[in-house]
Amino acid sequence: MSAAVPSKASHSSTRSATQTLFLVVAAAAILALVLGYAWLRYHTHKAKMEAFGDLSLMADFKARELSAWLAERRSDARLLAETPRFGEDLAEIIATGKPPKTGPVIRFLGTLMRVYAYQSAYLLDSKGRFVFAVGAGGCAGRQKFACRACEASD
Repeated sequence: MSAAVPSKASHSSTRSATQTLFLVVAAAAILALVLGYAWLRYHTHKAKMEAFGDLSLMADFKARELSAWLAERRSDARLLAETPRFGEDLAEIIATGKPPKTGPVIRFLGTLMRVYAYQSAYLLDSKGRFVFAVGAGGCAGRQKFACRACEASD
């Protein structure tokens, strides 16, 4: 029996085929990585642009909402300016720090609470300092404001 001895030519062709296969697999892996990275970058950018668009829409909506709210408050102020005795009542409340039991200021704040379903309403002076409150919160607002009326009533 004679054993076939592999020739140098067949060994080198097997080695060459293995190297070619390795290079093809390596090239495919590199191509997959490059394509995956490009896909990831594209979709990340797309997601950022969509999020930015959504945030811009929300910001525009909130800006319109705040403008409408401010217009309502200005209308309220115009209404109050034309309400008889409101200014005198308000000046007295701010001067004394003691809220009246009745009067245009109390009625107006009560109406605001009913119309807007507020739990309480606070009256602040021109510097944003607390004067008094009506409603469920009452003088519990002293944590938020320097409460002159609360201190006077304690």
